[in-house]
Amino acid sequence: MIKYYQVLSSIVNLIITDFFESVFKFLPRKHSLLLAKKTKNKIETK
Repeated sequence: MIKYYQVLSSIVNLIITDFFESVFKFLPRKHSLLLAKKTKNKIETK
């Protein structure tokens, strides 16, 4: 069960990172940098 959860979480992480990378490519550079800072702050506060 733990192994299954680890595989699932790694797949989800890959999908999320891939999604964010593609989003940042389409967004203007300034805006994507701002968004990255915001998400980084959210991760650090958790």
